[in-house]
Amino acid sequence: MPDSICCDFHLRCTGCEACAQSCPIACVSMERDDEGFPYPLIDKKRCVECGLCVRACPNNRSLYVGFFQQAWAFQERRGEALRSSSGGAFHALAVQVVEGGGVVYGFAFERGGAVAMRRAESVDELECLRGSKYVQGSMAGMYPRIARDVDEGVPVLVSGTGCQIAGVRSFVGKADNLLLIDVVCHGVPSPGLFERQWAFVEDRYGDSLVSYAFRDKRRAHWRLSKRFRY
Repeated sequence: MPDSICCDFHLRCTGCEACAQSCPIACVSMERDDEGFPYPLIDKKRCVECGLCVRACPNNRSLYVGFFQQAWAFQERRGEALRSSSGGAFHALAVQVVEGGGVVYGFAFERGGAVAMRRAESVDELECLRGSKYVQGSMAGMYPRIARDVDEGVPVLVSGTGCQIAGVRSFVGKADNLLLIDVVCHGVPSPGLFERQWAFVEDRYGDSLVSYAFRDKRRAHWRLSKRFRY
């Protein structure tokens, strides 16, 4: 029976949730630490030692680094990039996928400042997925849904951090109808800290937050924007 999902558990686990969502009897749960970061916890009394959680963990797979071509992209059509954190490349690709009958998975703010993955089937549903959320997000049980869409032949786009995309690769495997976008990531801030900040703002103004932007371009435009807007 495994004591942990991967070796050097607390140093290497990224909280991608692939192990928990691969467990056929749901005996692996994600438990948050004091800072809000999720880590898997194995219920050893229920574990049947199938090993699926260990095989699903990206940290237990060999790292492959190949040759990559570089490309730079942004969209300024109708001011679309102003509503994104960087050049708006994700939104441009996402629109093309949904207009072609596909689905898009990305991250949106939830009530209380939590960030979680959502599934979008229309251009309107893509709006909440725009803009980088500089805090760790939950996969929200979407791995099986992604795998089902891929198996059904639906064009699928998934955007997330490198660790989350590694989890998708490990859980789903390769497929011609699966497009993966891993955003440049230098580490994710504490979800618990941001949720406390969210609650502080709501308490200060005596109202509920309905939107939050980490990089507002309305004043800075293409200069590096460090303005928050809520």
